[in-house]
Amino acid sequence: MTLEKKQLGARGERVALRYLRRAGMRLRTRNWRSRSGEADLIMQEGDTIVFVEVRSRASSPVAHPMDALDSRKLKRMVRVAEDYLYRYKLLERPWRIDCVFVSFDQRGKPQFDHVRNAV
Repeated sequence: MTLEKKQLGARGERVALRYLRRAGMRLRTRNWRSRSGEADLIMQEGDTIVFVEVRSRASSPVAHPMDALDSRKLKRMVRVAEDYLYRYKLLERPWRIDCVFVSFDQRGKPQFDHVRNAV
């Protein structure tokens, strides 16, 4: 992965976090890893734990952003969520997986597409 792509991804995560906080969510943790993979952001919305996959692009995509997530990635996200819930004894809590797609326009202004219950 190129440095430019890593920087775009990190910037996308930062602006997605601000976006989600403005929407009323609280951050639990960032970049949480398990043997199954990584959750970019783990948020809390009321009693619900929200596992968030963030995808960033330099310009608005032509296709729908959900096309960027294949079934293998979505299954991995479920396993990561289950790992987190098991590790912190939160198996009885409601949870979901969201995806936030961030597209930066020519001026660098972010635009968001938030898909709730992506899995």
